Amino acid sequence: MGFDLPAVVRAIAEGRLTWQQHAPQRLTERGIPQEDVLQCIADAQILEEYPDDYPLPSALVLCRREGRPLHVVVAWDAELARAYVITVYIPDGMHFAEDYRTRRT
Repeated sequence: MGFDLPAVVRAIAEGRLTWQQHAPQRLTERGIPQEDVLQCIADAQILEEYPDDYPLPSALVLCRREGRPLHVVVAWDAELARAYVITVYIPDGMHFAEDYRTRRT
């Protein structure tokens, strides 16, 4: 089946979201408002899926907020219908191609 991004978006809209400890710290360091991340995920595209992540499957998604690309790693607990934001960062040209979708090797 694949990562259920629509379910993640619904969970966030309904307040079923947990920010992992690492995420708010990185947002502060990178000057990214939490609200930007929440609004951005609603229009995100899955770049990579990590179905075997422990303890929950997760995905790397690309979204844009005010023209700025953001990468968000989000996990999904289908049993609890709860989303978890693991980390957020602004992709750079060293690690990603100009489309911010393709990893450089």
